[in-house]
Amino acid sequence: AQYALSLLEGAIRYAEQHPHIRLLELGYESRRAPKWLDQPLDCHGMMLWAASSSAWVQHLLDTGIPMVNTCGGWPPERMPVVAFSGPGVVQTALDHLCGLKRPTIAIVLHRFAGDAEFNDRLNLYRNHAMKFGLHPRSQDVGQQNGSGANPPRLTTRGQNRLTAFLRRLPLPAAVWASDDFMGYVIVETAQSLGL
Repeated sequence: AQYALSLLEGAIRYAEQHPHIRLLELGYESRRAPKWLDQPLDCHGMMLWAASSSAWVQHLLDTGIPMVNTCGGWPPERMPVVAFSGPGVVQTALDHLCGLKRPTIAIVLHRFAGDAEFNDRLNLYRNHAMKFGLHPRSQDVGQQNGSGANPPRLTTRGQNRLTAFLRRLPLPAAVWASDDFMGYVIVETAQSLGL
């Protein structure tokens, strides 16, 4: 919710700095087509928060109005995604890491309960890295439901998996953490190993 609010505040600030831009708010429910969809749309672009299960968005895409989605799940070639997950973010992260031209590129992920995007993210990572001629390495540290701890920490089993993975990782390496929590733990673990 905080992320969505930040995006909206940014859009409002941008509109205020550019008086020729008019910002409209159109309400909708994710599972039901909004009533305004039956009328001609008087806008030149849209920012949505709509899951890929929202079938009515397909009709909106067919109108040709440029859109960006703030929720994961849409293929970036259909609608650009500005979100913490989703193919667009994965591709941006991997383009950056692959561009560093390190001989080793790795990803460290952990699973959430019901994390349906986990395998999609992992496969996209592997396929994208191989396009650069790299041999991608990956480590799943298992389900980490307690990732809200402060400071962040893995379960004992997850920490043992990560430690063993980093010890075996050929250096220099580029490592992508699946989120801020994993990034913190990877840095702490790498420092403790003297890497």
